Amino acid sequence: MDIQKLAPQTEKHRKLFDTNVTISPFGYEVNHVVYYVTIYQRKQKAKGYAVIGDDGYNEQDALVAFGRLSCFSSYLEKFHELENLKLTLPPESLQTIRQIIVTSMNPDELKEDNELEAGIKALEEQEELLRELQSRIKEFGKYYDESICKINRINENDIDWLIEVMSHTNIIQYLQGKGLVESSHAIKRLYKYMREKGLDKELSDFDKDVIRELPRGTAVLNKKLKGFEDEREMEHLPREKQVEIKKERLKEIAKSIYPGTLKLLRYPKI
Repeated sequence: MDIQKLAPQTEKHRKLFDTNVTISPFGYEVNHVVYYVTIYQRKQKAKGYAVIGDDGYNEQDALVAFGRLSCFSSYLEKFHELENLKLTLPPESLQTIRQIIVTSMNPDELKEDNELEAGIKALEEQEELLRELQSRIKEFGKYYDESICKINRINENDIDWLIEVMSHTNIIQYLQGKGLVESSHAIKRLYKYMREKGLDKELSDFDKDVIRELPRGTAVLNKKLKGFEDEREMEHLPREKQVEIKKERLKEIAKSIYPGTLKLLRYPKI
């Protein structure tokens, strides 16, 4: 990616009130020419795009590249949002809370209190889901930082992998939300039990906040779960099939929003 060579091309399509001009950190190759997207902004909002490229530029190929880069960029933005939101809670916090409760109880006591047993199981399930969610985010995030951002290029495999990651994360977030709504009373019972036995004193302030806040906000969660209609309808299917269906759905969504993005394309002209 030769910035010195590409930068002059960005000025050709800049308008008077554009306040910020950036070149996407990755391009897409069509017929041995790599194309990049220039983003023209005003007040942090995209107002236009232009496709620039190396020697051998072809307008039709540039349009093909723009479509693929737009698809990748739309889901990459959502991926980065997930990175910021979902990597803050360490799964070890849930593990610590669960272990403190389990080691303090004898097996008979646990069997006699169904709600405590349900709460412990819910924490274990949330921990497993969180570990998977973070693992998938970290794996792709590492690849993006160490590969895509170094070679400044994406291909069809990268696009497919990102859509697959977003499919998994959608499914996992649905299961997390549903599980928390269904187990909120049981988790509240866990925290009450910990305070009664003085076990909360064994927790760090951070872990104490986790167990206290985890079952709250079920009304908000219920509203958010309404946005996971696809995930709810295919919940009964094996995960592999769910991901396959969700990937196709995300591709359809990308196609549906592309015409709006295309309207902002300044060059090549449609």
